[in-house]
Amino acid sequence: MVKALYSDYAPADSIFFVGKVISNTDPLRLGRVQIRVMGIHTDNLSDIPTADLPWAQVLTTDGGSSGVGQFIPYQPGAFVVGVFLDGRSAQIPMIIGSTPTIQEPTPTQRTDPKAPAYPDAIQRKASLTEANSPVDGTAIDQNITSDVSGSTNSEKIFNFFTANGYTPEQTCGFIGNFSIESNLNPSALNPNDKGKPAFGLAQWRGDRLEGLEYYSREIGRDKSDLEAQLQWTIHELRNKEKSAGAKIRNARTVTEATFVICRFYERPSFKIVGGTYTSPSLRKRVADAKESFERFARS
Repeated sequence: MVKALYSDYAPADSIFFVGKVISNTDPLRLGRVQIRVMGIHTDNLSDIPTADLPWAQVLTTDGGSSGVGQFIPYQPGAFVVGVFLDGRSAQIPMIIGSTPTIQEPTPTQRTDPKAPAYPDAIQRKASLTEANSPVDGTAIDQNITSDVSGSTNSEKIFNFFTANGYTPEQTCGFIGNFSIESNLNPSALNPNDKGKPAFGLAQWRGDRLEGLEYYSREIGRDKSDLEAQLQWTIHELRNKEKSAGAKIRNARTVTEATFVICRFYERPSFKIVGGTYTSPSLRKRVADAKESFERFARS
């Protein structure tokens, strides 16, 4: 049971920590943030699922009592410094500030640990900006509904996209395409897709795969995490792939949605036959999409 009064704790009991913000969507609406603490919580989601991470109170500079006051919440991906009020029990964290987020060794630092970080870090940020990452001029999306409930990946994908405003027809178009690309396996890897590795539900490659990797790190998840990939899909469709996103939103039938996602978002090998776009896998994509529609939308 978390104690409500901080007077129960003496300063000598407190232990400092550095952590990463995973979520700022506090279910109690008290302005808390969920954190993964370095040295305590591993990055392996199998060992410590995100749902098991603690929610930390945030020290503010504005006056407030019992949650009344104003503050700007820390964003997912922010590195924070705080104290555990209960000391080594490490169950009652309070955040007192944030730190700059140079988050990983640069290529130069890997070969020379004494090398300065900033020039290479700046270059990496520039390359990621060009690579359709969350620093492509847009912030990480905060208004994505995280509903991945379900017993199978197809059901989780259906619930996620419909929760984010896509019609059942459009959603099943995604399922039909992802089914062909990866068999709905977020860990699927093709080591040589046109000379480059392709990975994940949509078999992202090149700069789009770099973007997925960066985005996943920023929200505290592994690139093979299903929800991270679904969020990345929406981020792409709202930003660099927004032209495809608009076409998908206008699709009215399962067949149309599957076709649009295939041609404008997935963009596999295709032919123009008699003035008509066709892909060797298009018929199977549509069939899988229709099967999903019968299973989820008509049930």
